[in-house]
Amino acid sequence: MALDFTSPVPLYHQVAERLRQQLKTERWEPGKQLPGEHDLCRQFGVTRPTVRQALDNLVREGLIMKRRGKGTFVAEPRPAVGFFSMVGTTAAFAAKRMKLETKVLGAEQVTGTPILEDESPARTWLHLERLRSVQRQPCFLEHTWIASNCMPGLEVAELNTRSLYEVMQQRFNLHVVGGVQRFYAVAAEGRTAERLGCKKGAPLLRLTRILDLNGHPASFLVELFVREGPFVLETQLGRNADEIGARVGA
Repeated sequence: MALDFTSPVPLYHQVAERLRQQLKTERWEPGKQLPGEHDLCRQFGVTRPTVRQALDNLVREGLIMKRRGKGTFVAEPRPAVGFFSMVGTTAAFAAKRMKLETKVLGAEQVTGTPILEDESPARTWLHLERLRSVQRQPCFLEHTWIASNCMPGLEVAELNTRSLYEVMQQRFNLHVVGGVQRFYAVAAEGRTAERLGCKKGAPLLRLTRILDLNGHPASFLVELFVREGPFVLETQLGRNADEIGARVGA
């Protein structure tokens, strides 16, 4: 349990790792209070700033939580959700018994997208803006562009209570057959921060997707901003990982 003061690994990393192991091996129940900062300083023989930095790391990982004026406690485990599941985002959260609420913020016809840099020939798109909340906490801001000739009349469909993926399959007989997605670490800005209810500059995950529908290449585009929520996003790796990663449910 002792730290290695000669190691190039920072002491706060070592403290965080020791506490991480204690959380695993001592089977502390969610809600159990951890020793105070002074006790941890004595336990590891380090300064209070080192302990605080270690605890902050564990807070960011979702393993512990701080309560102002009360101390540090073991956090409730966050379920891992198959966010890139073939069944779609709504169904993926439902499988974990987590309520995913969708609010359509806008639907309009546009003549370009920020996802495809070179559109030749130019196309018209239906742009959907949706805010998706998990357990009433805004977590996803999603911009979707769908080629207008693919799903005529989609703008009047009820998408607050139905999965877009479900509507696409059942009403238009369309499904994702391939594509590419990219991941970015960004800071929340302006309207995005406002929509997600987070501070400007807060860290977000930004995903862009260019997806092919059957008979309609590069006709389903997504820009998705994700903030921290009561879940962990996961995807399965294996022989068909590239195919699974490209065929993303909406």
